Parts: sequence; structure tokens; C-alpha cells
Amino acid sequence: MGRPDMDGNAACGKVIALGKTGDPDDMARVIRFLADDASSFINGVVLPVDGGWTSF
Repeated sequence: MGRPDMDGNAACGKVIALGKTGDPDDMARVIRFLADDASSFINGVVLPVDGGWTSF
């Protein structure tokens, strides 16, 4: 891993539905939810955590 490309992140964020790139906390919240009993009825699903990138 190198230094973050801030210009690349800003450009990428403009084409994501939420208008920003994600950060590690965004992914951590999903992981925490999936590890919790609240997600016990979820199985066999692909869950993109991409701010809506794949919705386009």
C-alpha cells in the first residue's frame, strides 16, 4: 500500500451514488452488523458495500 491518491478518491467519489468514497469505518459497521445476532436471518447474499457504485 502506498500513499492515498486524494485526487483519485475525489474523482471516484463524484461517480458514486452517495457522492463520496467509503472509509474503513463504513466497512467495519457492516462487519459488526453481520457478526451481530441482528443479522441472524441473513444468509447466502452478496452484500456490496460500495456506496451505490454497483447500482449504476
